Amino acid sequence: MKLSNETKIQKYIAKKYRVSAFIHLIVFVTVQALFWSIGTSGTEEMLLYVTDLSWIEAGSATHSPYANETMYGIGMIWAIVFIVDFIYSISYTLFPNEKN
Repeated sequence: MKLSNETKIQKYIAKKYRVSAFIHLIVFVTVQALFWSIGTSGTEEMLLYVTDLSWIEAGSATHSPYANETMYGIGMIWAIVFIVDFIYSISYTLFPNEKN
C-alpha cells in the first residue's frame, strides 16, 4: 500500500512538531530545575514544591521555589506557553488531519 503525498506530508509535519515539543520539554525542565536550584536549599525542598502545588495559588515568589519575582514571572509565563505549545504540537500526532 503506497502512501499518498499528502499523507507523507502530514506524517512529516506531525514528526516535526513532536520533535520540537520534546526539545522544548527538555529545555523547559532544565531551565526550571536551574531556577529552582537557585531558589531552594536542595532536592528535598524541590520535591516538596513538586508534590504540593499550593504555592502556585499564592501568586508571588515569596512562597515559591523561585529566588525572586523576576524568575517567578519568567517561570509562570513560560509554563503557560509550554503547556499550550506542547498540547498544540502533540495534537498533530494524536489527531492527524484526515482528508479523504
